[in-house]
Amino acid sequence: AKDIRDFKEQQLPYVLDIMARYMDERIRFEVEESGFFEHHFLAKEGFIHRDRFSGMYGLVGLAECVNILLEKEGIEGRFGHDEIATRLGVEIMDQIQAFNAAHVNPYCEGTGGRFLLHAQVGIAEDIDITPGTRIPIGEEPEELIDQLKVLEHFHRYFTSGTGDIFPIDMTVHRNPEYVLDIIKGAFKMDLRYLSFYSSDSDVIRVTGYLVKRSEMEKLDQGQAVLQNTTGLGLGASKNGHILERKVR
Repeated sequence: AKDIRDFKEQQLPYVLDIMARYMDERIRFEVEESGFFEHHFLAKEGFIHRDRFSGMYGLVGLAECVNILLEKEGIEGRFGHDEIATRLGVEIMDQIQAFNAAHVNPYCEGTGGRFLLHAQVGIAEDIDITPGTRIPIGEEPEELIDQLKVLEHFHRYFTSGTGDIFPIDMTVHRNPEYVLDIIKGAFKMDLRYLSFYSSDSDVIRVTGYLVKRSEMEKLDQGQAVLQNTTGLGLGASKNGHILERKVR
């Protein structure tokens, strides 16, 4: 995109349409040609029903998108730190939400023929691409409340999944009410999903799965490990800097 106007009027509508039509075709094949809903054991045993399904319309990298556009316009601001960046992020999300609400897929009966917005976490090979609408690791606001105030603008869009992850200082074991207060306050702000883990824990959350630091260290040294998620976690640690999250 040349600038914000070009992005909103030309580039974003183009990629939104391309992705929606790509999803439409994949869903059509799944329903009309693959036989999945007729022959898979989950369908045969009544665990899944075709007319209760939907599609997840996902995105990654809102932070980088906003930062790049502001830079092109010569505007000072960083996602997660400035009102102008937050406002641009909201405008982009509003446009995506409006497109999704207007797009109809005949096989998404479970959600009224519409896809559900989903804040994707990306893949281990992603470099400098922040999952969903999260604030980039290493750029978190100094105070947790300031981070939550940014997040409250974006969680509301994602019916089918979004979330943020916070390592918590080990002293929280002596004051677990601290985390409970954060959760209560976040829910009052309409945040949808928060994940916490102790900063000294061997098991850490990457995003939708857990890995052990010790296992990642073994794999990085060329030793065998048992879980395939360890490889994904190692990629996320090197490319996504998940071990560098700000400890709260």
